Amino acid sequence: MNAVINENSNYISESVVEVLNSYPFLQFGTFLTNHDMNRVMSVLNEDEAKAKLAASLLLTLPGIPYIYYGEEIGMTGVKPDEYIRTPMQWTANSNAGFTQGTPWIAVNSDYTLKNVEDQQSNPNSLWSLYRDLIEIRNNEASLRRGNYKPVHTSNTSIFAFVRHYESDNVFVISNLSDNQVSDISLQLPFSGVTSGEYSLYDLLGGGAQSITISGDGYTAVTINDLPAQSTRIYTLKSPGTGVFNYSIPEIEVNLFPVPANDIVFAKISSNRSGKVDYTIMDMTGRRIITSSFWHTESDQNHGIAIGDLTRGFYIINFKFNGSIKSKRFIVQ
Repeated sequence: MNAVINENSNYISESVVEVLNSYPFLQFGTFLTNHDMNRVMSVLNEDEAKAKLAASLLLTLPGIPYIYYGEEIGMTGVKPDEYIRTPMQWTANSNAGFTQGTPWIAVNSDYTLKNVEDQQSNPNSLWSLYRDLIEIRNNEASLRRGNYKPVHTSNTSIFAFVRHYESDNVFVISNLSDNQVSDISLQLPFSGVTSGEYSLYDLLGGGAQSITISGDGYTAVTINDLPAQSTRIYTLKSPGTGVFNYSIPEIEVNLFPVPANDIVFAKISSNRSGKVDYTIMDMTGRRIITSSFWHTESDQNHGIAIGDLTRGFYIINFKFNGSIKSKRFIVQ
């Protein structure tokens, strides 16, 4: 947080080294704030760009990341403690969709502007970035289990590192400042890689650039432009060899509203058409509903009747064009 607030990588680079030297390898938790601290968005003066930057660091650095509820939508709150533990803001409806009764404390007044339902439908929202970062972390073993190699630069507003696990390498670079930085020259320490031609593929959708790795595993890389308060996450990929493989999921599913009552909507993001099979299970794995619907690119929102379900947590598994996606939801 100090690195993001002060736009200086020294705060975080020194802390990472200290933590790695103090605990067994990767056996420690990481978080931005918790239930005893002022909320992230309040600490950052409601600067969403900085909140996104902090999230990208949390979910790419070593350790087991913890997300305090509401951080993913930018909930605010400062001490005393009850004001950092206000009801979760699910929707723009009464009591933020948290309860049909009377909550123990009033919801934040900004719930009509900051809630899960609205942010789930906005691909540029803070919630959407958290979703993308979590998916990238789940897909990249080096971000979960890999070692950490700092990448040194004379510009203190740039923070960069490589995570390495077995034959996988992920390179992360962040611009902590509020100005775009251009022509960033770095020496990247890739491990377990033979010399040759490769591509750095941006997992957040920013394209790719070709690089040449020398025999000692190091390569000089220039990042042409890095926008203010942004992060890029690159995986090293060797086209045609299958050694470095990152596949973008064919099916992306978002559920809304959460919690739900009589109906829950599944938004399927795919340019393919076809039948989507789904199964709803309770938390013991018991199948309750099995059905299907037809998806087209022009009709991406699909209503699923759940009026017969009792209150509680459920899992819904979707199968579409050979891809499987699981989502958890709440019946209120």
